[in-house]
Amino acid sequence: MSLLKKIFVKKPNKTRKSLSFDKPTSVHIEKILNSNKQPEILFKSRVVLAFGVNKELNDENAFKAMGISEEKLKNKILESYVWQSFGEDIDFSSFMCTMQLVRIDVQEKYKPEVDVETSMMRFFNAIEEKEKNDEIINKEPPRLEAFKKVPWMTDLRLKNVTICLNAGFNPANSLPTKFDRKLRPSIEIAKRLNAIKASVLWLLVPEEKIKSQMILNFVENNNLRNSMDANEKVIFKSPRDDEKLRYAIVRKLENAWPLAWFFGYKPPDITGKMITGEQIQEIIKDFSCPLDQSVEEWVKNTEVRLEESILAKEDLFYCLHNAVRRAQLGRDSVPSKFDPIENGGVIEERRYSLTWMLSNCKKWEDIDLST
Repeated sequence: MSLLKKIFVKKPNKTRKSLSFDKPTSVHIEKILNSNKQPEILFKSRVVLAFGVNKELNDENAFKAMGISEEKLKNKILESYVWQSFGEDIDFSSFMCTMQLVRIDVQEKYKPEVDVETSMMRFFNAIEEKEKNDEIINKEPPRLEAFKKVPWMTDLRLKNVTICLNAGFNPANSLPTKFDRKLRPSIEIAKRLNAIKASVLWLLVPEEKIKSQMILNFVENNNLRNSMDANEKVIFKSPRDDEKLRYAIVRKLENAWPLAWFFGYKPPDITGKMITGEQIQEIIKDFSCPLDQSVEEWVKNTEVRLEESILAKEDLFYCLHNAVRRAQLGRDSVPSKFDPIENGGVIEERRYSLTWMLSNCKKWEDIDLST
């Protein structure tokens, strides 16, 4: 299960009162359905998932685990209950996860924090990403010889340069490899991520979806203003539909990705493509603190990546950023379809967050991005 721990954020378990049965009889189920005191949870069990996460097949597997085969009874059950499945406890060696029948009127109360579809998507994306990275790392480009001859070269830099060269980025071989880096406390990283989240929600989500006061309470209750730069503090004094500020917040979205990666999200992309709306939703929904909770408590219940991982990723983006800077000066140092300004700006913002995480005690505005 160690691979899953690397892929997924550890979620706190909810305390739920439930009524469960070991293969209840049809008569027993009928009696419950006809009673005036139907339990909130009718049945709960581990179930083998259908390949492809087909809902109907998963429901059918769950009914088999329940010992119910009559179609008439199945339909009657589904008039009052709905199957919920938990991606947060899926076992990818057996493809089993918990499924439960929850009374329809209380289904939101028991809704899993991570559903199976999301969990499966993250799992296979992570496997695909790992395979791509392994392929890149194992392929040694011709230009790597120039880096090997540098007296101060390190194994980490050679690994990251290999990734860069195979992806079409050509950083200078004269770059230093030793820096004074120290990972700042997790709570500071969490507050910075959630400060960006609050700014994004203020400008990109309409009032009817999330009330302004809820966002303001989140900011004040967690002292998030202390984790904002001067421009971000102005946001909460501005209209939520301010187009100029909406345009300005776009770069902050790129900052959010590496911060969310620290808390378990997938690794920041190196192609220079902008973060997508779907990815923003994933970060806000699953990899940041809920608006009604304490950031400090959220951090305590969330797994974080090791400092070694942050150091390695920051070094990679340092090399990528150098290649971007060289391209901006007219060198042929980035992939053919890579725009040194637009795509280069994405690389710079992602590097900014990584370098900030390793610049303990320095303010966000004071980060050195020299290459």
